[in-house]
Amino acid sequence: NDSSFNMTDLNNTSTSETIKHFQLIISNEKWVQIKPTRQTYGQDKRKYMSLQSGKWTHIFADKIWQQTKLPCAFTFKRAKVFINSDAKCFAKFKGTCNECGAQLVGILYNKPAKKSDVVFDCTLSGFSTEIIHKKKIQLKGLLREKIASELIDGNKTANAWRNKEANKLMAFGDNVPPILYDATVLRKAKQTELDKRLQLSNNDPIRNIQIAKYTQFHKIIHNIGLDPYYCMYWTQEQLLMYKKAHKQDDNCFLTIDATGSIAKKICLPNNELSPHLFLYESVCVSDLGNFPSFQMISAKQDASIISYFLSEILRAGAPAPRIVVTDFSKAILIAIARAFANCADLSNYMQVCYDIVNNNYFGNIPPCYIRLDVNHFIAMIAKWDCLRKKALKIRQFFIRCLGQLYQMNNFIEACDFIKSILIVALSEEIGSNEQNGMPLQSEIHLRNINSIIKGTTIDEKDNYEKDNYSCDDYDEIIPGGWTTWADNIFLEAQEVAHKSSNGTVVNAYYNIEVAKKIKNLLTYLPIWSGIMRPYFKRGSKIVTSSYVEAEFAELKTRAFNNQLPMRIDKFIFRHIEYLNGKLKLTSGE
Repeated sequence: NDSSFNMTDLNNTSTSETIKHFQLIISNEKWVQIKPTRQTYGQDKRKYMSLQSGKWTHIFADKIWQQTKLPCAFTFKRAKVFINSDAKCFAKFKGTCNECGAQLVGILYNKPAKKSDVVFDCTLSGFSTEIIHKKKIQLKGLLREKIASELIDGNKTANAWRNKEANKLMAFGDNVPPILYDATVLRKAKQTELDKRLQLSNNDPIRNIQIAKYTQFHKIIHNIGLDPYYCMYWTQEQLLMYKKAHKQDDNCFLTIDATGSIAKKICLPNNELSPHLFLYESVCVSDLGNFPSFQMISAKQDASIISYFLSEILRAGAPAPRIVVTDFSKAILIAIARAFANCADLSNYMQVCYDIVNNNYFGNIPPCYIRLDVNHFIAMIAKWDCLRKKALKIRQFFIRCLGQLYQMNNFIEACDFIKSILIVALSEEIGSNEQNGMPLQSEIHLRNINSIIKGTTIDEKDNYEKDNYSCDDYDEIIPGGWTTWADNIFLEAQEVAHKSSNGTVVNAYYNIEVAKKIKNLLTYLPIWSGIMRPYFKRGSKIVTSSYVEAEFAELKTRAFNNQLPMRIDKFIFRHIEYLNGKLKLTSGE
């Protein structure tokens, strides 16, 4: 027998009738893992001694490749062990290649001595070098679980694992080993192990989530709706950390936003698919750190479902946030006004703010101050069609004006500044009066604007290139005090602009469409400017919801490795595991 036999010997012969003998050497370390045990087989419960099932075949397949480089994916029959004293051998196994028909028989004649290698005398017959071997050994049992765990815990892709194994198993020019499993098999094994870890018992994602609500995620998954589907979830640690941050930090605030492409659509009973599923999430920003606090996945994206979500947060014992920062999504704004600001809707919140700044409000200040994210605000202006095709200097002028207004907290000063902006935008001419040489009102207001925005810089490009600004609800006018006020200040500006004629210079900033856009924007002045800060007595000049956007980015690219969207139950369960880890890190820092 030749223990060094390999494929080179067979490649030098063409006949499939060649019989080869070699020794298969199993180390003592491997033998201990598969040593004979008593196994029960068949309906009659017959008992035999054999090598341990689910373990020995993979060890033998590895050794066969390492010692012979045979490309056959052998199907092994159980390795019987004979303990009778008159037995012809101690152990015997058989293997068959289903591609070329090769037969492999291995015999261990004597019981192995302790702590020594085990040597099987093997006979190979019927192997054909003319057959192209493509099949792989079946990946099953403990090895399947082990490799799947390697992929998950090591955050490896199937191809990365194959590349690493190929480097260990192959020399240049070798056939692909039958023990180098296909990427598809590896991905399936990884997914099965993930499902096992997430305790996914069946293929019904909705049922799995419902089961989890009462088992492993009890008091984490809080509310589930069937049609349209929604699921609200947050951990007790998230709730406790938010309550602690709210208590210890007066400037603690929530940022709320939504993102799509996280979960696959749900198959409905009529085989149609549900609407797109969106993840709504709040991130708490405080001295304790920034951390995700509350989550909801919903197929419905209107104010009613978001209001319900925010109300359930309060019902769970969370205090209403003193400040909430978000984008211009009308549904989210209405929900915040209802749930956190104790107003009937956004229109009611706006009217309360109007009455406050005009000293006509005698009730309690709303408990929640609503602000728009500065990046969304600037990007929204940069997208205006009436500005996008203008010269950079003109675009920057109006963006800097509104950026300055965003920071203003004195209502009277803001009114004067707004009027100046509108006058310049509505005036065709600036400079001096051709008849008397006196500066036109439009010129005076332009000088006033330039003195105020001097030094104000806005990075238009960075804000404009983000792709998450689909919320242009400001064009929908909210009736009330702010609308009337905006109409009046617009009319006053028009009158001044009309008188600013016969000037010596054509006004490059003349743009009626921009003036109209600004007028519409003024109906939402309390939430995007700083004029309410003196009344709420909290908040900074510039606020951003970039914290929640950063959380979405980390979730998609790092936590889920760009594998989204995925089945909704798998996403929720893995998201909860991710949240648990993130909260532990935040609380420990």
